[in-house]
Amino acid sequence: MEVRTILLSCVFFITAFQSLWAGDLVIMHTNDTHGNMVPERKKDFGGVERRKVLIDSIRGAERNILLVDAGDDVQGFLYFTLYKGEVEYEAMNRMGYDFTVPGNHEFDNGMQALADNYSRLNAVKLCANYDFSGTPVEGLTQEYAIKEYEGRRIALIGVGCQPKGMIAPECCEGMVYSDAVSVADSVAGMLKSQGSADYVIVVSHLGYEVDRPELPSDSILAVTSRNIDLIIGGHTHTVIDPSATDCPRYVFKNRDGKYVMIAQTGKWGEYLGKITIDLDNLNDLPQYELFPVDSRYDGRYDADFSAWLQEYTDGVEELKHEVIGRSAAAYDAGEMNPLSNWVADAVYDIAAKLTDKKIDLAIINKGGIRQPLPEGDVSLGLVLTMLPFTNSVVVMEIDGKSLQEGLDVMAGRGGDAVSRQVCAGMKGGKAVDVMIDGKPLEPDKTYTVATIDYLANGGDNMASFAEKGKVVARSEEQLKNDIINHIKQLTIAGEAIMPDTAVRMKKIN
Repeated sequence: MEVRTILLSCVFFITAFQSLWAGDLVIMHTNDTHGNMVPERKKDFGGVERRKVLIDSIRGAERNILLVDAGDDVQGFLYFTLYKGEVEYEAMNRMGYDFTVPGNHEFDNGMQALADNYSRLNAVKLCANYDFSGTPVEGLTQEYAIKEYEGRRIALIGVGCQPKGMIAPECCEGMVYSDAVSVADSVAGMLKSQGSADYVIVVSHLGYEVDRPELPSDSILAVTSRNIDLIIGGHTHTVIDPSATDCPRYVFKNRDGKYVMIAQTGKWGEYLGKITIDLDNLNDLPQYELFPVDSRYDGRYDADFSAWLQEYTDGVEELKHEVIGRSAAAYDAGEMNPLSNWVADAVYDIAAKLTDKKIDLAIINKGGIRQPLPEGDVSLGLVLTMLPFTNSVVVMEIDGKSLQEGLDVMAGRGGDAVSRQVCAGMKGGKAVDVMIDGKPLEPDKTYTVATIDYLANGGDNMASFAEKGKVVARSEEQLKNDIINHIKQLTIAGEAIMPDTAVRMKKIN
């Protein structure tokens, strides 16, 4: 009897102690993987097999766990090109994600494709500022969710970016957008005021900060809110690593002077974030760490997971080995550089075959060029990765004044890809001294411009193109297929890809 009494007393003491000490909530998070299932751009970083090892390790060591993703799970690598999201979302299922939010690239193949992908994803899909009523996605998302840990109610609210200028209108048809900043804080305030939440996390695909201050961002959300405790973000590919000397500011004061932390892990699954919230001291800032998802995890893979992934990787590898051309040198992607020049010139040449009209110039967004070209063989898979989007070449007529407005937008973001007919300066966020075929741009002249439908429809904030441009010809192929055929013609002619190295939009003082 005495032993039993002692044991019961110990159990009572432990239970009472646990009720007094709630412990921690550990949140693991990612963003902007863009379908990088197996490391492509940086072989030593990223890959879902490595990520699963790290996730499983942390999950096995912690008592209270959440696994969260802040959007753009797809688009940019061949897995999405071939399998349309099937691989990315099943990988998330196998890693055990609890919550996600839609990024802008989730919409790339349209609403029905998004609905199909979200139907296969087990994680709760959060988005408070997108109304999907009447669309195929209706009923697949919810504004917020509440989880209870050790008696503390933790709310998660999802928000997505402004689709105008970011998502092609036909790809988000029927979705109604509301301002993310006001919606997030309003929902957070409602949850706290009615006693439903002790702590509010916003999972966001707004971006850490954006070039245009009128657009919502995580930093604006942090400083203008009253009821949000933590923001887990994505979209801008910002690496927020508190241990790094060049870490961007990640702690802000809200309107009431309370500290709000922003977390983000960069892109391509190269890092996993770990946020530790003290459930006994919810007013304290969480601890935040960023773990590289690197080669230290090689050789520890989950065998079943790897076997499942390999079935899809085999199809990807086939595309990588089909050589269609040759590059004279290595060219980087994503900035104004020789590769951007080459793509713009190729769009010009492709468009010239679509119409009898003389093309004056071509414009392409550098953000649509996602993969560099190596020196030597160029494979089919490489081009599909370099130009992954479902854009098509179009020819449009536009007045010089509206063309100038579009060039100003391009200059405001540091310049974009223009064809060999264009020479311009950039000063104060404007395009200056614009010359087209050696002549100054004339505001009242009508120009014939080759571009892609995404820009013609106002994407990348090219509003003047959508409002004033008139499409007069359109390719029946996607840009990637037109470029593949263009490269094949070069190969037949015995030519390599050899871009012009001139700087066509140049910063001036």
